[in-house]
Amino acid sequence: HFGKKLTSHDITNPYRGLSAFQEEDAKFFFGREKFVEQLVKAVEKQPLVAVIGASGSGKSSVVLAGLFPELQQNGSWLIGSFRPQSQPLYTLAFALVRLLKPEQDQTQQPRCAANLLKDLNEGKLTLPQVVASVLELYPGKRLLLVIDQFEELYTLCRDTPERERFVDALLAVIESEAHKLTVVLTLRADFYSYALNYPPFGEALEKYPHLPLRAMNQEEMQAAIELPAEENWAKLEAGLTQRILDDVKQEPGNLPLLEFALTELWKKQSREQLTHQAYTEIGG
Repeated sequence: HFGKKLTSHDITNPYRGLSAFQEEDAKFFFGREKFVEQLVKAVEKQPLVAVIGASGSGKSSVVLAGLFPELQQNGSWLIGSFRPQSQPLYTLAFALVRLLKPEQDQTQQPRCAANLLKDLNEGKLTLPQVVASVLELYPGKRLLLVIDQFEELYTLCRDTPERERFVDALLAVIESEAHKLTVVLTLRADFYSYALNYPPFGEALEKYPHLPLRAMNQEEMQAAIELPAEENWAKLEAGLTQRILDDVKQEPGNLPLLEFALTELWKKQSREQLTHQAYTEIGG
């Protein structure tokens, strides 16, 4: 685009609709700076950190677009992430294989993960041994293992014994590698009682304080609305931010709705400005 004026079609939409912000979206992620600072400190001190908040509060975003870039800048962290899905032990094995065998392609890694899971289930290997092998490959690194949408352990995994084996394996590795590994999990608040109902897990959550992710206040929401646009040389028309804030209020799960509206608003910008007219056109 050298020598030519950029248009709204040339510039990446700084809002993320109904999707979570990812690590590559960090420059557009605003409003959660204080929480991210707390999260970084907790990760540096605790081997287990649970980020707990309401549905739509932005738990995944604070980890992926907030925590990850901070730790990447630090340079001393190795990061693996996954979601439990319906087979949490397999997805854990797959995440570890990606770290153990980064040279393998997408057809080889699932086979290797299945073999690793078989060895774990048969007792030929333990999870602490596997994690120790990962750490040996990356001298001087600490391992961050992120389990996003941890509630899938209860909504998608119907096998209670597997669920308990998964938690037991995590707790074992947390205790054995406490100084070299941190597990961060994001959990919907309405599933917190499920975690507490398994006594070993409840005791771990009591031992290592969790971080509650509260709703954004007005100042934080204003930053989330205005600063991504400014990052792309655009502004909101006078009074539009307050109009949006009045509409959003403090409704539960309001962040995805807000991001969706802003995403649509960005598409209708006029001369680097997000307007009242466009906001009316998209239905508020």
